[in-house]
Amino acid sequence: MKYKFIHANETMLDSIYNLFEKRIEWMDNVGIKQWNVTNYIETFNKNYLKQQILENNLFVMINSAKNKIVGAIVLHEKDNKWEDNEEHSAYYLHNLVTDVQEKRVGIEILNAVDELARKNNKEKLRLDCAENNEFLNSYYEKAGYFFVGKIEWGSYKGNKREKIINNNISLEGLKIDYKFNFEDFKVIENIEHKYFENDNIAPAEECEKWYEKNDLTCVGVRNSENKVIASVSMLPLKYEVYKQIYENKMNEAEIKYNQIVEYQDSKSYYIYLSSISIDINYRNNYKVITALLKGCIDLFDMLAKRKILIKEVMAEASTIHGEKICKKLLKMEYIRNTSHDSKIYTVDGIEFTNIIKKLQKKF
Repeated sequence: MKYKFIHANETMLDSIYNLFEKRIEWMDNVGIKQWNVTNYIETFNKNYLKQQILENNLFVMINSAKNKIVGAIVLHEKDNKWEDNEEHSAYYLHNLVTDVQEKRVGIEILNAVDELARKNNKEKLRLDCAENNEFLNSYYEKAGYFFVGKIEWGSYKGNKREKIINNNISLEGLKIDYKFNFEDFKVIENIEHKYFENDNIAPAEECEKWYEKNDLTCVGVRNSENKVIASVSMLPLKYEVYKQIYENKMNEAEIKYNQIVEYQDSKSYYIYLSSISIDINYRNNYKVITALLKGCIDLFDMLAKRKILIKEVMAEASTIHGEKICKKLLKMEYIRNTSHDSKIYTVDGIEFTNIIKKLQKKF
């Protein structure tokens, strides 16, 4: 085995501290502004690292062939920056650092933490990173750490990210649904608050009005307890409203019920797919995501059978996974970034209909 992941001891202190010094020097050399423009090394100094060793919180990754420490990380079981830190069994990841000469060791450390968490029956892994560090946010999202909220600590502004590890929730009895009441829309709104800013979320009251205007505006997945755990809005919009969103002049939260169009057989429509929302307890689960996609595909099939035509489809993606669905699954074209941290994609209606026909065979 190339790497060993073990508790650090005091004899390793200088080597660990040197990793931080070399990484900060590397940031200076490549022009990245992160630890090198803060008091990072002064805050997380040798005394701090020594204390973490004494408390058994500091782990190191050793390259066995070189007998060399090539990475380190601090794992806490509580973190007061997370309001619900008493409610969950979790590891909170801090101070991840790697040897600048060792490629992909960061992923090796994250995989080792994952394994340790499973072994110790942790429910979740949690971390935060600077909100303006696009590379790091993308890096952690690809590793399965999804955005769940914001954090402010002094002048620091960051994104909270979370990965579900031991999810004992039953996936039996998942059900795709298109019928909802006000309580369902409140559940959906609460799920969205875990991911999006308040200004970007349509309130349950307005979503219910959308649904009353057109009862095929929402696709949901329910669990065995009949609770909505995932959803996506599929809104047929008046063209002028569709265009406003396309041009980044308004967002989903500003859509009113009288801007939704009712479906009529043999008519054509502009469709807006807003951000997918999945309960964080199910966020990493392929079955839930697959069920939601199947629900969307089945709905478009229903429309096709009514000879309802689609002029164009626009989707808004706010996560790496959302972008993959738009680009790779739905073959959509990137249009622009929005002012509310998402990306707009579109696809021609005829092309989209052909894609749906192909996807029906897979789902």
